[in-house]
Amino acid sequence: MADGNQLPEIRLGMPIVQDFAYIAAHMRPDEIAQYLALTGLPEYVPDVAARSLVASPGSQFVMVGRDGLPVLVGGFCPVRAGVYEGWLAGTPQGWANHWRAMTKVCRGLMDDLLSNGAHRIETFALASRTQAHAWYERSLLMQREGVLRGYFADGQDAVAFARIKA
Repeated sequence: MADGNQLPEIRLGMPIVQDFAYIAAHMRPDEIAQYLALTGLPEYVPDVAARSLVASPGSQFVMVGRDGLPVLVGGFCPVRAGVYEGWLAGTPQGWANHWRAMTKVCRGLMDDLLSNGAHRIETFALASRTQAHAWYERSLLMQREGVLRGYFADGQDAVAFARIKA
């Protein structure tokens, strides 16, 4: 760039259909496992997953790396007045190379939502996704609220996390 500044590591934007399709085709294995547990589908089909991500209600976003490829899609689904469920799906390479920037952006989006009418942001993770649990608690400042036995469509347990407006 003419001013000497480097390109940002991650660019935040509004997703297009191709972003969802790319993420669905390159999704992390633990996120595929959670998608299957949530939907109860017998097998993972990227096209079906992409269509369900596109159809998610509420606000959506994409994070794009310097190479122009999406590394993560996510959103906040309204549950009821002031309560939102956050969701994310990313690529293994995206998480490996950009987790700090992704964390900063996600935390900022949560801060903005809590400053503009939300009083609770919640998410649910398979009980087996302990790395995700640690990220929610340490990096996104969410609190573990407990185990929901048999929560997922396939009967697996979920761990609930929430961040409440202070």
